[in-house]
Formats: sequence, structure tokens, C-alpha cells
Amino acid sequence: MSRSKSHLKRTGKTRGFTFHYRHLGVNWAKMNRWILHHNKAVSEIVLRKAGGQKFNAKMGASAIARGDYRPDRDLSLTGAAAYDREKQKCMKDLGLITRNNIVTERMQKYITDLMSGRDTTSLLREFGIRIKLQSPQSSWREFKEGCQQVGYSHYRIRPIVMFLYAIYSASRKKVKVTTDDVALSGFRYFTPKEITPVNESFLLKYIEDYFEKKRIKGNDYKKEFKRQFRKVEKEIGRKISGKFALEQKCRNAANEIYCTSIFLKKVGFIEDENFTPSEWSSTQMSYGRTGKVKYTLFSLTPKGIEALKSALNRIPIWGKDIVDNFPDNWHEISDIVNKLAIDGYIKDNIYSKKVGKALSMLGIKVRKKRNRYYAEKIPEFELQYDLI
Repeated sequence: MSRSKSHLKRTGKTRGFTFHYRHLGVNWAKMNRWILHHNKAVSEIVLRKAGGQKFNAKMGASAIARGDYRPDRDLSLTGAAAYDREKQKCMKDLGLITRNNIVTERMQKYITDLMSGRDTTSLLREFGIRIKLQSPQSSWREFKEGCQQVGYSHYRIRPIVMFLYAIYSASRKKVKVTTDDVALSGFRYFTPKEITPVNESFLLKYIEDYFEKKRIKGNDYKKEFKRQFRKVEKEIGRKISGKFALEQKCRNAANEIYCTSIFLKKVGFIEDENFTPSEWSSTQMSYGRTGKVKYTLFSLTPKGIEALKSALNRIPIWGKDIVDNFPDNWHEISDIVNKLAIDGYIKDNIYSKKVGKALSMLGIKVRKKRNRYYAEKIPEFELQYDLI
């Protein structure tokens, strides 16, 4: 199935303050119907021949027929097609499909449970914590001055892990963690000019420093968000026009956190408490017909703590890094990393000094025991997710 390239030519006027994961905050009853229909659609030879835009429109039309989507424009499938792309992004992030709509082993597991009437929460929990911001499941583009469709090519993080770590860090320092805090710490966007790559060791330290500063001095959210706004204006080289420009940026950032938290609550990683804040908050910014976002205090559940600790004990590996660093033998290195991810070890007939050096460059440490080399930290890597 061909994939539209029009989005690569689109010029963005600006960028957001945070990562974009609002697609996770879906109604999962509707999403499950969408997944079943998508799985059926991509299995049909006729639809395989349809181009990306035609496929999106077909899926959108089906959603309208099911009553799962109400078009905002009569006699047009433009909005419905965009709605389908958002749902596909959700499936790609969770590893249910690849960029080219190839159904993965994860999707097969999910469909099996769904069709058998089993609860799919445990699978969503497993897939969600493993989401990687920069992987072949998401298109990435180089950052350019003027913000031409800003991408995340300089990111090497697991966003859900960063979200949970922000809550964990705040709890250890005995300070509250709000929607604003997550937007300014674990989900904050950094440009390549600030730091590249943005890896997990950098962001975990940034989160720690953020909540330490909050513990000592408190936080002026309005000041911090205005600072972010000025940075964006500096990047694009002009003032952002519009009566509610700041409000829109702040509210969008808050909505990304809120929608992501819906997913985290569904899978049992967090608990939340909603109320109206007494201080300034990005959640309270509204403009036109766009209303406020719920102001939330977050806390981790035992399942959330367990998932976070397990994730931090694994070492995430990005397929792009393997391909970029080992262009001549990336297939071999990918296969070895995948074996370590599945079994935790490789046999000594596979290991060599060259392989050891390659693993070391990726941050993977191994130790020999009898005729096997064991990974000190199991790699977070999956061929279908990271390379297809």
C-alpha cells in the first residue's frame, strides 16, 4: 500500500511545547472496533491497491457508517481521513501495525484476545510502556529553522516511561505533580540547538532537577510557559500573531498530557484527582469554542511503579542507531540485539570481539557464563517494531 508523502512537504507555522500523544486518549470501545475493521481492510487485496489518502477516506467512511465518527463537513471525507490517520498513529505507536500497514505479531495477539472476549488491558499495558518516541513506527524529520514540520529525529526516549518517572520523582521529593509539571518536565520538547540527542539519561536528570527546583522554590507556571512561548518565537524568527496565541499553545500542551493520562489510567498505571486550581494553569486557558482541560494531580499505582522499575532496568535500543552506526552489517547486529532482547543471552559461537565492540557502542554490557554471554540489562528492542 502506498503512503502519501504530502505531509513531508507541509510547512508548519510553529511547534508545540510538548510531545504529541493525545491519540492515546481514545474511547477504547470505538478503538477496538476500528482495529478489527482495519485488520479486515488491510487483509483485502482490493484495498491493498488503494493509495494512502484513498485508504484513509475508505476507513473514515466506514467509521461514519458505524457511528464512530461525526463529520464536521458535509459531503467531505477530509476530516474522516485525518481521523483515520490519528487512529493509525495510535496503532503504530503501540506496534500493532507498521508504517506500511503491515500487521505485526503484536496485532495478532491483540486481535486474538479481542475476538476471544479476553481483557486486552494487560497487552495495552505491555505495549504502552514500550512505546519509543523515535522509531520506524513514527515519521521523523530533521529540525529546520522556520519550523518546517518539526520532527523528533534527535529524540531517543520512551515517552510513557518519562511520564511515569515525572510522577515518581515528584513523589520521592514529596511535592505534588500536576498536568503543568508533566508538560514542563517529562513531556517537554527540546530543540536540537538546546541538546542533541535528547536521550533518556538527559531527560531523567532534567526531571529530577525540575522537581528539586520545585521542592526548594516552588514553580511559577505562567512564567515558565511564557518562556517556552518566547523560545518558539525566537526559533521561527517572528512574533506569533493571534489574539489567543499563547492560550492556544498552553491549552494544547495541557491537552496532550490529559489525553495521555487517560490511557495511563485505563491501563492502571496512575490515579488522578481533578479539581479547579487556585493558581494559574495551562489547563485553564480557553479560546473561541475551545474549553478548558481538567486540572489533574497524578500519583502512581503499584502497577505503575512496577512497570516503571521494570522499564528502567531494560536498555532501549533504537533501530535507526544500529543502521546509522553499522551500515555494513546492521542486519547481523540487529539480529544479535533481538536475540538478547528475547532470550537475555547469545551463545559464544555468535560472540566475537567485533560483536562485543558493537554492543558496547550501543550501551549493552554482556558477561560470560559458561558458553553464553548474558546481557547485564535486557535490551528493549523488537525487530518488527524497530526496523520494519
